[in-house]
Amino acid sequence: MDVEPWTLAEWPTQAGSLAAAYADLIEACVAALPGMAVEIDVVPWLFDEWPAQARRALRAASSVTVLAYRDRAGQILRFAAPAIAEAHALGRPFRIGVETMPVGPGVPSRTTFADDGPAVLRRELASVDDALSGDPWYRGIAVHHWATWRALG
Repeated sequence: MDVEPWTLAEWPTQAGSLAAAYADLIEACVAALPGMAVEIDVVPWLFDEWPAQARRALRAASSVTVLAYRDRAGQILRFAAPAIAEAHALGRPFRIGVETMPVGPGVPSRTTFADDGPAVLRRELASVDDALSGDPWYRGIAVHHWATWRALG
């Protein structure tokens, strides 16, 4: 489930209620789909800023893709660390999500591989993969957005 309430214009002023609604939604979907795997996408900082709600969502989910949108392995791993720690604590498999779309105004270029080229993308993702390869909960890397990832080669 790729539900991202933190992208709503209301997030800064209503973050607490939106974070709770996010957790409620994940729990309701899991309850409505007994026996089905429900994977969620989540930003790692949610575990720092709204830990109870983030834990509720992750506890309900089958697995998580951590949207660690950075363009260097060390930054990706540091950014993802709070969510990885919670995945470990709750025994949930996780993937690391990275971005390949160009960023808009006001968004730092470090959040995407769009301006880095295919060699940097392969090198950095291989480093992430190597760093996490011994982790029993790690399930690989998820790349956002098919067309821009493909264009990178």
